[in-house]
Amino acid sequence: MLGKEKEVEMLRRAFISWVFAMGSMSLQAANESVFSTLTPEELERYQFDETETPYTVSELNIGQRYILDRHRTSAKDLMARHLGFSQFSGNLVDLERLQALVDRGVVKDSDVSGWQALGVVFGDVLARQHGLRWVVFEDEVGSSKALQWGKTDNFIFPVTVFSKRVQFNEAVEVEPLYRTLSNTIEEFKAYQALPKLP
Repeated sequence: MLGKEKEVEMLRRAFISWVFAMGSMSLQAANESVFSTLTPEELERYQFDETETPYTVSELNIGQRYILDRHRTSAKDLMARHLGFSQFSGNLVDLERLQALVDRGVVKDSDVSGWQALGVVFGDVLARQHGLRWVVFEDEVGSSKALQWGKTDNFIFPVTVFSKRVQFNEAVEVEPLYRTLSNTIEEFKAYQALPKLP
């Protein structure tokens, strides 16, 4: 029996030593940065990972179209209750209406779905004004509803354009954002129109 007690005591001490060792390693790791600092010379020679992230694009299925329509209905309801208009038109007038909803604080910061509803309407304006189409963009992170120009690799993600800004305490300025994205869209249209090398 004495041998058994000695064995248990040795195991207990080994366990305590192990716990202390793990704790000191954790403290040491916590004090070390996971980021390395590069000198300007090292930064110039640094090789960035240039591999492309694979993705797939597909048409919206019935459920995804339903979700977009539900968001549109939610945004229309907000507009009817707070602005007295019952329809969005898909043109630039909608930008003023969206900004009015933002300025009146109709959607609470915590209402991600409400902000995304406004993002869908914003996306509808972009789609109509620039000839984009709604698609499903899926990559290793997940799937998102996006606007695609033609069959190119150029995408805009308007659903979360407002909710992300609210999440990071940025101002939601609808028309400047529209102009910025419009310029980006025109740039990728111009790039796609360039002659291709044989």
